Amino acid sequence: MCVVKDYFFPVRSGTDSTAKPLRRFIKVFFHNKGIDKVKLTNILHNKLVRSKVPIYFKEQDPPLVSYKYTNNISSSVFNYNQTLRNVNLDDYRNASSSCDCESSTFRYEPHGHVITGDLRIVRNRKLRRLLEKGPKYREQSNIDWTLNKRILIKAVDDYVKSWSKREGYHVSALEEWSETVKLIISNGINNLQHRKFRPCNKILDPHIKAYLTELQSKYVLVPADKAGNNIIFVCKYYYIHTLMEELGINSGTNLDSAYVNQDRTVDEIIQTHASTLEDVFDIKLHYEQKEKNLPQIYWIPKLHKTPYKARFIAGSSSCTTTRLSKLITECLKLVRSHCTAYCKTIRERTGVNSMWIINNSLDVIRALEEKQLFLHHVSTWDFSTLYTSLPHAQLKKQLHDLLERVFTTKGKSFIATNNFRTFWANDRTSTRYTYFSCRELCLAIDFLIDNIYVRFGSSVFRQVIGIPMGTNSAPLLADLFLHTFEYDFMVKTMKQDITKAIQFSDTFRYIDDLFSINNVDFGNYISAIYPSELQLKDTSISSTEVCYLDTKIRTGDINTPFRINIYDKRDDFTFRIVNFPHMDSNIPANPAYGVYISQLVRYARICTSKVDFINRLRGLSLRLRQQGFETNLLQKSFNKFFNRHGLIVEKYGAALREMRLAIQA
Repeated sequence: MCVVKDYFFPVRSGTDSTAKPLRRFIKVFFHNKGIDKVKLTNILHNKLVRSKVPIYFKEQDPPLVSYKYTNNISSSVFNYNQTLRNVNLDDYRNASSSCDCESSTFRYEPHGHVITGDLRIVRNRKLRRLLEKGPKYREQSNIDWTLNKRILIKAVDDYVKSWSKREGYHVSALEEWSETVKLIISNGINNLQHRKFRPCNKILDPHIKAYLTELQSKYVLVPADKAGNNIIFVCKYYYIHTLMEELGINSGTNLDSAYVNQDRTVDEIIQTHASTLEDVFDIKLHYEQKEKNLPQIYWIPKLHKTPYKARFIAGSSSCTTTRLSKLITECLKLVRSHCTAYCKTIRERTGVNSMWIINNSLDVIRALEEKQLFLHHVSTWDFSTLYTSLPHAQLKKQLHDLLERVFTTKGKSFIATNNFRTFWANDRTSTRYTYFSCRELCLAIDFLIDNIYVRFGSSVFRQVIGIPMGTNSAPLLADLFLHTFEYDFMVKTMKQDITKAIQFSDTFRYIDDLFSINNVDFGNYISAIYPSELQLKDTSISSTEVCYLDTKIRTGDINTPFRINIYDKRDDFTFRIVNFPHMDSNIPANPAYGVYISQLVRYARICTSKVDFINRLRGLSLRLRQQGFETNLLQKSFNKFFNRHGLIVEKYGAALREMRLAIQA
């Protein structure tokens, strides 16, 4: 980042750390619905229980209850990992090897193969109904009160140990509190045992599993891009061939490919990574853990594109570079915070905004409301294939320059980071943190970019252009890479023509989606801002209406500066989108109804019109009722929303009764 001496203000101290707020949780394994009926949260808030907390303890508030859940059905349904792990490419190199998609009513004509989210492809009615609930659905287990008591008592004992340790006292200090909680739990379970509850029958029995296995022999089952709760069936032959094309297999040349086939084996690459990570970055890989692995490449269909396209992903949740990538991510978050604060200082002094990065659509709405901007021209732009287009040499150079200038401007020697906190430091004073100097952070980023390997069957490929989705730090690397060009453009323009710079100040970007306000010239300056390798596509509906992230924004009139309502591109899908919890899933009720409240908050913050808000409220309430939510509990949740967030719905001038009627409609 170039230092603009003419406009420099000291950077605010609020960017010195990205510490995560401390929250205390009592952790409970949610084995069956009986756990929910004990109402542990109510017990912890009981006046008698709270009175048993020693008065000399610092922590007096009850802990939050967090749950560990039983497995959802995704591991039984999705088979892309298993398919790719066991793939024999010789079977697919043979031109005579094919499929029977020609005769299928679910064939997608543009590609000539089955690619569908239409679950009528599943003939077994029981399995179809299960898949309609999505991969996150959890089949219920029968209530076992003996087991539930054991689970809850263990949760209390574990929390008492950690709580007393934090306070610096022996566990006996909490004996009275602990025994009171356990007594109320025991009494509650004794009362519940006399009630009859319907037994649960698992749908995924051996017969259904056999039919599912038969389907998986013909199709690869994957989530949809932008609709991860929808299960998509893709012809296995087409799925493998799409990956072969992406990797340049059978293309005759790899000159234009983003991937290069490697002669080294997986084990040889892993060993090289392990040695470098330990010697250079003091990260020791554990042989018994999954991180001794390379990412597996797979793809998910982009059904919102015409024709359907593929989004390629490297499964990097646990591989050799995962821990280093996570550390880099935390460091880059702190760097981005510093850049944001620095650019804010420049904006306050000059009126020029050189930080286009936003966290979500609410940042846009907040800016519009604060400035009371009257919109007369809007445009949205999309970086097509951003991740796969990033040139490695330029990516490293831009990030090196950015880090050197941020470290210099900050006047600090190191970034210290761990799983809980990241901050600037001048010395390596604690063994609890990993410290990165500017040079070390640059080396870490270089190592990550230069060692992007993916597995496909028994073959290994190195990605030489772009960075794969699925890598922890990929979004931040791309974000800051684009920021360096945007910042340099704004600084240069500000020095030449500050009026022109102000014209570009109402520009917002969320990773690869860009939104420009009241700037008819934006499209003419794209080549002056970004490198030629990156292509920006105009995605505006018109100059007066755009869809940006989860909003539809329209220009206003004399009385209304702008109009905004909810936009969900999944509404345009040709099949029903799976969304929100099902109440017959093996989950507790409170978090599910909390989803309802959080959606209402989002709707109210975005929608400028009462009609739009009430329509969304009505549609959401109907959807949740269809998925087992109770009308009276939805109304109670709405009351809670109205009492806590009444200020954001005041703009509608609607009475509580009018909005509550929409819940039942």
